[in-house]
Amino acid sequence: MGTFSALTQSVFSFLSQMQQNSEIVSNMNKCSNYFRIIEEIDSYAPKKDPAEPKVFLDKTQPFGIEIKQLSFTYANSKRKALNNLSLKVKQGEKIAIVGENGSGKSTLIHLLLRLYEPPDQTIFINGIDSENYHLENFRTNFAVVLQNQENYSLTVAENIFLKKQEKTDEQRVKEVLKLSQLHQKIFSQKEGIASMITRRFANHGVALSGGENQKLNLSRFFK
Repeated sequence: MGTFSALTQSVFSFLSQMQQNSEIVSNMNKCSNYFRIIEEIDSYAPKKDPAEPKVFLDKTQPFGIEIKQLSFTYANSKRKALNNLSLKVKQGEKIAIVGENGSGKSTLIHLLLRLYEPPDQTIFINGIDSENYHLENFRTNFAVVLQNQENYSLTVAENIFLKKQEKTDEQRVKEVLKLSQLHQKIFSQKEGIASMITRRFANHGVALSGGENQKLNLSRFFK
């Protein structure tokens, strides 16, 4: 009975370890897909004449947004996600857009960020069609914090800057974390901003709550 019990325990231990390994591989694939998506978004360029001059948006200055009769339909769909939408956001103004699920809120954000290309002459920044702006420069003026946005199994600093940190500006990271009100949580950890987020690959990693995850996402806005 003793031998059988030990054998049974070993089998269960082996199966448990195999399950953990399977979860690690699954999480690695998931993170890999996230980085692939980020790379695709960052490298995306609209089909425009490369010789066409581009306008640069000065992020140090406030800007206004105007949307004129914007309609948008997804490929292979007969239903319009947005239909003849017009609105104006003045410089320094704060607004909230509310609506039922599927009413087009996320679609509007994607179009505003040019993750989807809007129809010509529908979205204007400071009176200029958004398509006329230099894409990389244009996107540096926006920050998006999604409700269920993922963080990565990297250090705190790498999660904020979304790139490998060979030499981290600790003071800057500290300021950013204070603005997002996450500094007390992070600097209570033994490794501070070098702490790994999640415990997928590090038992000593920082486990964040849902609200703390959103604060870490918000930190990218202040970097």
